[in-house]
Amino acid sequence: MSKEKILVVEDEKHISKLVTYNLEKAGYEACAALTGEEALKLLGCYPFDLIISTLLNFLFLHFCFEVF
Repeated sequence: MSKEKILVVEDEKHISKLVTYNLEKAGYEACAALTGEEALKLLGCYPFDLIISTLLNFLFLHFCFEVF
């Protein structure tokens, strides 16, 4: 059975690494994006089961409209 894939969208690299590391330790496959644009590129290439994002600005709204 394949692992659930989680996309972490966080603009602070050290937080992104920490969250991704802990998700992988918990048994998930985690990918990180530092920007909304980077997240959109990853979403175009891979199917994700969950997206975790801390972006709360205009770019985040654009990201949401593109994804949903």
